[in-house]
Amino acid sequence: MSYRQIYIRKAEKLSLRHHSLIIKKESEEIAIPLEDIASLLLEDHQTVITAALLAALSDYYITLIICDEKHLPITQTLPMNMHYKQLKVFYDQLGVKKPFNSQLWNRLIHYKEKQHMFLKYNELLSERADFINYFFEKYNIDDVI
Repeated sequence: MSYRQIYIRKAEKLSLRHHSLIIKKESEEIAIPLEDIASLLLEDHQTVITAALLAALSDYYITLIICDEKHLPITQTLPMNMHYKQLKVFYDQLGVKKPFNSQLWNRLIHYKEKQHMFLKYNELLSERADFINYFFEKYNIDDVI
């Protein structure tokens, strides 16, 4: 049963060996059994992915999500001829009524403010600080979506 959500920020190469995802990063190799993986999020544009791995991801019903330069998901690959739980969740989200959306939005903004204050207090803001600051300049808790 798959349960792991794999996030790859920076890697040189992703390949397949013995039904495992092989992550090559500098001089190190990490192996993760494909049967344990539910989804794979790839943030780095320099990473090479082998065709054998792409086919194996489909065989094991693993969703591959690729991010753009702003670190936002831009592409999602799904295996053909399978049940798509992600698609059902997407349609469920589309059907949510506006009052509930507003409640979720307010919660999101509230927690993002807490996260930002925590990072600021602990001096952990990094290159993503610009994105967080942009987020708070553009949106506030009173905004209605």
